[in-house]
Amino acid sequence: MPLAMEMAIRRAVAERCVSILVIPGDVALKEISVASEPQQLSLKPPKPIIIPPEDALDRLAALLNGSQRVTLLCGGDKLV
Repeated sequence: MPLAMEMAIRRAVAERCVSILVIPGDVALKEISVASEPQQLSLKPPKPIIIPPEDALDRLAALLNGSQRVTLLCGGDKLV
């Protein structure tokens, strides 16, 4: 059951959709034979790491190096 629930949640989060997990009444009312400890795993997929192509970085470096005055507007990702 925990695996089925995790798969449904991961799909809903990753695909931004609704997941439905149907549990028959006779199964839902059964006693748990062995309870497992909850795990501290995140159900959100990791953020992708985006790396620009090498030639784009070279062009940007050449542009910055050839400039006399450069202004950088920098921001940060909010901490979660």
